[in-house]
Amino acid sequence: MSSSGSSTEVPTSTAPTGTSSASSSSTSSGALPSYTPLGCYSEPTPYSPDESRAIPNATTGALTDQTVEGCVDYCYNLGYPLAAVEHGNLCFCSDGIYYGGAPVPNGNSAGECATPCSGDSSEICGGHYLFDLYANPTFLDEFYARFPMARFHAEKRKIGRYARRIFRYLE
Repeated sequence: MSSSGSSTEVPTSTAPTGTSSASSSSTSSGALPSYTPLGCYSEPTPYSPDESRAIPNATTGALTDQTVEGCVDYCYNLGYPLAAVEHGNLCFCSDGIYYGGAPVPNGNSAGECATPCSGDSSEICGGHYLFDLYANPTFLDEFYARFPMARFHAEKRKIGRYARRIFRYLE
């Protein structure tokens, strides 16, 4: 990713910074940045509910009114650059992709991510252990503008947790 606005890369890591949850989605106090859809991703395989998820830092839990916008809003308000909707009613937030989560082969051509969102059936909210991933393109662009040497660490896949912590202190 460059500070010129390209936003196709997603930081990956091997360990999360912690997990939090909420019982409902949050409401933003202002306009949300436009999160960029990055496609359908899979949870680590073989996946066990007792293990960590690919997007592990925060979750809303299962909601009967889940929407993509509600998930993005929730993650944005918590300061996470990544938002993922899964199984129609789940939202996860993170600063990177962990534990081997990866894009679905062939760009979801088989329609694996096809579960309607519980709060808006015209939107798609992932699938069974599959998530539609969205990224805030300004997060790392702004971070790199403030800390140009951080790009080296990002290329070495060490930036996710570090960037989120430092960026919060600078706002």
